[in-house]
Amino acid sequence: MKLYSKLGTIALAAGLALPLVVGAQPSGSMHSPPEGAPFHAPGGPQYRHFLRGLALSEAQRDAIFNIMHEAAPALHQQGKALWKSREELNTLTFSGSVDEPRVKELVDTIARATAEMELLRLRIDQKIFALLTPDQRQQIKEVSSKGIGRR
Repeated sequence: MKLYSKLGTIALAAGLALPLVVGAQPSGSMHSPPEGAPFHAPGGPQYRHFLRGLALSEAQRDAIFNIMHEAAPALHQQGKALWKSREELNTLTFSGSVDEPRVKELVDTIARATAEMELLRLRIDQKIFALLTPDQRQQIKEVSSKGIGRR
């Protein structure tokens, strides 16, 4: 059983490291896109999906970065709580005995953490949306009404 645990840990570490290796760029390509260039949400959760294709100014990009940077610790904490609760629930599932009160507590914790993460994302999106020009807001509304860009 310990072998599977070690293999799982190695696989998880490799999976977490892979995006860092794949996303590595040569030093010459780290420059900001020109002012008004379409925004393509470079690889990662640091940008919200609805910004794809928008021509953001450098000031808007900087403000979005600050919003995401400010929110990162709270999102990280909720993500950790969610992960730990799901891990413990998974362990209890295959333990052979069911501790019903603990299972209910874990499910409640998962529900609260998930809800809190969604509220955090909503607040982030509202702050970012407030930074956009009326034309940019209209572009987002048009795209979302067509269902384009949804996951």
